[in-house]
Amino acid sequence: MSLARMLKADQPLAWYNDDAVVEGANALDSWAEYPWYDSQKDTIRRIDVKTQAPPPSSSSSFSGSADGLDIFFWIIIGLLLAFLFYLLVRAYLNRQVNDSQTIALKSGELAHVTRLEDLPFELEKPMDNFLSAARQRAEAGDFRRAIIYLYSYQLLELDKHQLIRLTKGKTNRQYLREVRSYSSLGRMLSTTMIAFEDVYFGGQDLEPQRFAECLALTDELSTLQRGAAA
Repeated sequence: MSLARMLKADQPLAWYNDDAVVEGANALDSWAEYPWYDSQKDTIRRIDVKTQAPPPSSSSSFSGSADGLDIFFWIIIGLLLAFLFYLLVRAYLNRQVNDSQTIALKSGELAHVTRLEDLPFELEKPMDNFLSAARQRAEAGDFRRAIIYLYSYQLLELDKHQLIRLTKGKTNRQYLREVRSYSSLGRMLSTTMIAFEDVYFGGQDLEPQRFAECLALTDELSTLQRGAAA
């Protein structure tokens, strides 16, 4: 029995009539009001204390912000690398196209020179294209050379569109027969051919109006050029 209970019980106080003992008993009896004292068992009672998580400190907030900045930084780096890769691929493709165009241009120039050698007369290659050369010579008053360049231009264009086949040894009349199924082109080639032969083989002078007529008929070739571009 606890000391507090012994003091409360109707027991004779012969052996504990000391005032100090009585006061101690009263003090022990008052412990019943405290949660850490078990008056039934006269022992100390276990108290479970719940701890609360401490609020996030400023250092953890800073760490979260730093992680967000790192992710943003790597996203920017990734976008820059992707853009750089795009520029490299585009530059490579443009270079491939330019190389292909250069090869095609050189091939076209070589084919043009080959066709020029197949013309049925000797002709010096102009600095510009044949049509421009014909107009330049006409503006300078040299209609003899102008009609030669114009006729050469017509033959080369008809050959390019596979309406005739330039071959060394062929005559002008043979080329005229190849385009006889095309009335407008036949009239163009026939008019220019006669003017050319009068100048080249006959040694005659060419009147400006005859050259102007041949130049106007050359516009028939524009239909072929538009069809090829379509």
